[in-house]
Amino acid sequence: MVKSAALEWGGCPCGGRYDPRLVEVKMTVSNSPRVLEQVSQGHCPTCGGRVYKAETLGRVEETMAGHPTDRRVNREEI
Repeated sequence: MVKSAALEWGGCPCGGRYDPRLVEVKMTVSNSPRVLEQVSQGHCPTCGGRVYKAETLGRVEETMAGHPTDRRVNREEI
C-alpha cells in the first residue's frame, strides 16, 4: 500500500492534517538576504500551522552555510 503525501506529514495538534507544499524560505545570513526555492513544507489548512521535516531543516542549514555569496539558491525539494 502506498502512503499519500498528506499521511507522511501527519496530524497537526489542532486536529487538522498537514498538506504538503513547496515554498520559498527567506533568511538573512551574515546580514545578507538569502532565498531558497521549492522547500518542502507541511501546512495545516485548519489553523495555518507550518512544519518542516528534520532532514529538510538540516539541508537548509547546509545550503545556507555552503553558499555564503549566493543571493538565490534554486533547489528541487530541499
